[in-house]
Amino acid sequence: MEDSKNLTPFEEKINRLMEAGEDNEAIAEKLSISRHTVKSYKVEIERKIKKK
Repeated sequence: MEDSKNLTPFEEKINRLMEAGEDNEAIAEKLSISRHTVKSYKVEIERKIKKK
């Protein structure tokens, strides 16, 4: 994923983990959030990055 300047700091964390190849379960565990929450953040991150 490219330009992350319009992401929140938490979205940037998730984005970095995604880029590192982490799956939803691993991201959820590392950030102490649910897998559903990870999925929601991924949708928002994709939307923001494509919007640029």
